[in-house]
Amino acid sequence: MRARVRAAGVPPRGAPSRRQPRRARYLRAGWPLFIEEDPRAVGRLPRFLGNALRAPWRWPLQSHDAALRRLFPTSPRLRALASFDDLYVGLHPREAPAVFSLLGAIELGGGGGGRRDAGVYYPRGGFAGVVDRLAAACAAAGVDVRTACEVDEVLVADGAAAGVRCADGSVVNADYVVVNADLAAAEPRLLRNAPGAARSTYDDARFSTSSITFLWAFSTRLGALRHHNVFLAEDAADADDPFRAAWDAQLPARGAASPFPDTGFHFYACAPSRTDDAAAPPGGDTVMVLVPTPPLRGGEPVDAWVADARDAVFARLAAAAGLADARAHLVHERVIDPRAWRDDLGLRRGSVFGLAHGLDQLALFRPARASGRVANLAFVGASTRPGNGVPLVLTGARLASDAARAALGL
Repeated sequence: MRARVRAAGVPPRGAPSRRQPRRARYLRAGWPLFIEEDPRAVGRLPRFLGNALRAPWRWPLQSHDAALRRLFPTSPRLRALASFDDLYVGLHPREAPAVFSLLGAIELGGGGGGRRDAGVYYPRGGFAGVVDRLAAACAAAGVDVRTACEVDEVLVADGAAAGVRCADGSVVNADYVVVNADLAAAEPRLLRNAPGAARSTYDDARFSTSSITFLWAFSTRLGALRHHNVFLAEDAADADDPFRAAWDAQLPARGAASPFPDTGFHFYACAPSRTDDAAAPPGGDTVMVLVPTPPLRGGEPVDAWVADARDAVFARLAAAAGLADARAHLVHERVIDPRAWRDDLGLRRGSVFGLAHGLDQLALFRPARASGRVANLAFVGASTRPGNGVPLVLTGARLASDAARAALGL
């Protein structure tokens, strides 16, 4: 199955580029080369690079914080809002590249003009419906889908992938193996019995944030919330950047312990019934709250994190959105904490978004999909090229599919 996915705001090849906003020019130049890894796109870069060099304040790999300070010199709140997405890729705005402003530009409408490839779309019925459609497409194509079948090892023979061994001892032979489990957790473990086959242990890699995720159902509608809501924690003592303390708590220095959430934290809340009536019963509401946390190192007081985060989120809802009685109307709660992301879903260090996207782990510096040490073995997902996020992950899956078909002569 070939998944044809275009990033929102990316024009088709050959589309005219004049009068396009800068974000569209960046996407037009960067998407084919750095995301799709299409060597034919090299010819588009000289003009792109020349324009950036003539105006270095537009250089897309400068500090995101520096770029936003030029755009919003007197509004740290706007700077914090515009760089909130950096949390997802595990970076502070001071170290994130300015090109990440494209995330906000895409979400706000990409190229605009009513185009269907601009903006972000919500799948009615929830994102599980997308998974169901993909599974149905696989079944229609004759794919044998096995569930509750834990893979314990990738089998390697004569330097090539030969299949997988399941936890129950059964073996599935294969000419080509694609691993879609978390790369940093899966590659060292699945290739542990093939010396030299794993490219890295990923022990020294930098990881993105984990998350305390609250899934709440309420018996009343929380009318002050919109579909998307960003809550920022301010520190009045820091006049230069009142949002720095929360960034530092949620993204501590590599290897350092974190005081989270003692100094406050930024978080995101989604009320999907603003778009999809089926997301909540009449008169009720559903809310998903995502509280980014540092990736786990071991020994963190996660239960205390969850309790403190729950109290703080309800307090912020009451203060910022006038929802003082929201907790009294809570009828159901499900919590996915960092341990669940790590232990139940197999994510190394509980990092929801895989390896961080610093310049040393970005684009061509990110682990390749193809193993490089084991023929006919590939990896897909957030930690491989091109990176995390639905458009990038699905683009990576399409490219892995193309490579597999080519290797098998299909």
